Amino acid sequence: MALRSIVPDGSKGTGLVVPANDGPAGSTGSTGSTGATGTSGPTGLGAPTGRERQRLETRERIFEAAVEEFRSKGMASASIDRIVERVGVARGTFYFHFPTKEHVLIEFQHRTTGALVETLKAQGPAPDSVAEFLRRVLRAIFVSYGEDVTLRREIMVMYLRNQLNQALSAEPLIVMVVDYFTDAVERGVLRGDIPAEVMAVRFLGTLYQMDKGETLDLAAQEEEINLSVELFLHGVSK
Repeated sequence: MALRSIVPDGSKGTGLVVPANDGPAGSTGSTGSTGATGTSGPTGLGAPTGRERQRLETRERIFEAAVEEFRSKGMASASIDRIVERVGVARGTFYFHFPTKEHVLIEFQHRTTGALVETLKAQGPAPDSVAEFLRRVLRAIFVSYGEDVTLRREIMVMYLRNQLNQALSAEPLIVMVVDYFTDAVERGVLRGDIPAEVMAVRFLGTLYQMDKGETLDLAAQEEEINLSVELFLHGVSK
């Protein structure tokens, strides 16, 4: 099943608004940097120049320091001052690369789910059974995030808060689930009156209810996985 982007054609950026208290006035991130998508790179063809390579290296160092800050403090309590001090750059340099702290978390999610999608694809063709596909996705997520309790919780909150925000809708895992749901609607096994994008985000949002904020044991989570899939597909009606 080919993957596709569900960001509208011609759209740019992440669609996130920089809060007034989260960065300097007028901060919009770096020219040519895509911020949350993690695909920032040279604007021309060929190898990056020395200045471009230095910019990308600085961006990566800021990203790694911010992720560690989120892990230890949580995103709400994370300090940009501590992040830039660790990297050894000015506060404005953070905003040059990442307009908000949330952009860092979205990029972390893009990178992580990109690898997760490759793992799922390596398991072979998606099963015809929607329930089995959803169980496969949930198992892969738990394996991927099992030890990363703090960031796992932050990402789940982000799903619930942003819903179909543009930056999240382009995330590889959402794209994969949307493609599968779209195909399932065409096969007549899922209802067609709810957009596949809405179903995908609502399904992934169920992880928040499953997450007890502790290191996950996949065997212990199997019952929770089955219950979540059953409730998502069939609800509580007889």
